[in-house]
Amino acid sequence: MPHSFTDLAGNVSAKWQASLMDQSCVEATNLDLDVQLHRDYDDFSGMLRQFLATIRLVDPDMSERTTIGSLRGWIVWDPYAGNLAETGDAASVDATNLGRAAWEVLDESDNVFEAAILLDRARLLPEWRGQKLLGSILDELLDLLHFSPDHTIVVTQPEPQKPEGGPYEHGPVRDAAMARLCAANRVAGFHPWKQGPVWWRPVEEML
Repeated sequence: MPHSFTDLAGNVSAKWQASLMDQSCVEATNLDLDVQLHRDYDDFSGMLRQFLATIRLVDPDMSERTTIGSLRGWIVWDPYAGNLAETGDAASVDATNLGRAAWEVLDESDNVFEAAILLDRARLLPEWRGQKLLGSILDELLDLLHFSPDHTIVVTQPEPQKPEGGPYEHGPVRDAAMARLCAANRVAGFHPWKQGPVWWRPVEEML
């Protein structure tokens, strides 16, 4: 990651941040994303684009922005251009299961999809967790990219990360962190895909 989450909110107005923290749920209109796209040179099919989206909250008069986290993963503009299962496997270990699940959704749905988002990581500063923001953040990402929610596959594989970074070792601490993460994913509209480790946001016709 290009920046430390310890430093993300360094220039934030304490008064405005406190007022936002007092809200039970941040309004979706307060969200702002800055998306960077990169070629994935391990993807020989050319289907994938790596993305990093910096998540910010904007104050009502648009004069101040608070960086609260980030999303990263891969965007696919034409999911029918090749085999997503093979593409994900070739590009990254992290993309292997995501690409396979997205390919299965394509294969089993009568819906026509215009795009797919393989969400690798969603990170929020600790003080912004538990506010049910992930669903609104993903909706903002889709809107920014002009992707229709009913025609876009969104998949992720929950894996809790330590505050200092990196996955937990297997045990009760990881189990508790995984339970919290899965609960947050459900609130954001995700459901487990079949019996595997990947979760997805079902489109209406496949509910």
